[in-house]
Amino acid sequence: MIQCPDKLTIQAVIDGEETDIQIIDHLQSCPRCCQIHSEMKDAFTPADNLGSTVKLPAEFLGRLNEKLSPQPFPAAMAAAVIFTLAIFSAYLTNPGYLQWWLSVGITRQISYLIDAFIDLLYISHIVGPTGVIIGLAALVALEVLILNMLRNVEGQINV
Repeated sequence: MIQCPDKLTIQAVIDGEETDIQIIDHLQSCPRCCQIHSEMKDAFTPADNLGSTVKLPAEFLGRLNEKLSPQPFPAAMAAAVIFTLAIFSAYLTNPGYLQWWLSVGITRQISYLIDAFIDLLYISHIVGPTGVIIGLAALVALEVLILNMLRNVEGQINV
């Protein structure tokens, strides 16, 4: 072993959590690490021998893990609040524009969706049902690929 292990690793050896032979051999051969190991072991041995009759409840570890586990960020709630604030500020800034957006802007978005649907119907007549199924399968594969890339980027937290 090139470098000495840190104190957490030495504590893991004492607790029996670390069983790497190289680390244990290093603790026995390195005078500095051997001294730290024996001091830590001497400090924790009396704590094990206190003979206390008090025991932790069986569900204690589960409740502790629940409290310490990361909670997901309420992204939907944050998006709703931001959208509501944007609409409210747009209304305060120019009420006429908001009324225009609600009447014309949403109508335009719905017309885009209708146009896209009609275009898909035209395309389905050109490529046939097999082409539509292949296209949908390609879109699903693309979505799975993107989600896997996001999971790698985000560290597999909430994806």
